[in-house]
Amino acid sequence: MRQGRWLGDVQALSDSIHCLTDEEIWKFHSMERDDLVRYSRKRLARQLAQRGADPATVAEAEHVLDPEALTLGFARRFSEYKRPTLLLRDPERLRPPLGSGSPVQLIVAGKAHPTMSWASAS
Repeated sequence: MRQGRWLGDVQALSDSIHCLTDEEIWKFHSMERDDLVRYSRKRLARQLAQRGADPATVAEAEHVLDPEALTLGFARRFSEYKRPTLLLRDPERLRPPLGSGSPVQLIVAGKAHPTMSWASAS
């Protein structure tokens, strides 16, 4: 992609997007989703290895996440007061808006708060 594409007037960018076909947009979306899955797998494997996981567990990281599943991502500083587990408290509540039987996966990323005791482990 062209460097500096977000600098200056964004009208040219908007015009370019409107010229794309649905197939081109979906292809780009699929490539980006695949990149996210590959990056997440690589990052997980590295974290597991750094924490001393056995080689079999590290190798299993290559199979986490389904590139075809609906993926919801959250990236923010990770702190207890932000109640990160609230979304998972009532899984049944997630089902109706997401459809019936469709696989859903969550990726939660964030830097640990510096005062958390396990912050230095990540």
